[in-house]
Amino acid sequence: MDNNNFEQQFTQNVKSTMPQPAMETPVGSSKLPLIIALALAAITLVESIVLIIAFVNFFGEDTSEEIINEDISVEENNYYQYDNDGNLVSLNLTCTAEDGAKYVLTNSKTYEHRDASGSVTNSGDYSIVNDSLVSLTSSNGNKVLYYDWVSLADELTLYDCDEDSGATSSTE
Repeated sequence: MDNNNFEQQFTQNVKSTMPQPAMETPVGSSKLPLIIALALAAITLVESIVLIIAFVNFFGEDTSEEIINEDISVEENNYYQYDNDGNLVSLNLTCTAEDGAKYVLTNSKTYEHRDASGSVTNSGDYSIVNDSLVSLTSSNGNKVLYYDWVSLADELTLYDCDEDSGATSSTE
């Protein structure tokens, strides 16, 4: 019996040290991770393409503003002058009030104020701030006018600006 007992022990030891057989998995579940991986890869590819298009549109050169500025540019008719940043720097206009008084602004950044009879009452230099404020400087003091691309406002007096006539010379 000792021999029989030895065989039983040996058989038990061999069975316990042998690796256990792997559990069988259903055939359909082994494809599930592959399907999920392919779906995630497709989603990542689509997101990458959308992101590339968004970056190109966002960081791409926008020429539409330049084309618009070229089309509406009034520098050719010499009424308005702009600096390199697109800020209005000078006007070449004659603005007339209802009583006949005028402001004459030139591209050389000088101005004249004339009364209804045409006599010069004030003259000097001007500068434009924020495309809408015209700061006048003369020996009589400083004054600020509001410009809305149609008229100048001097306190409560409106001067309608006429681009077609342009600014006249001081020898008028």
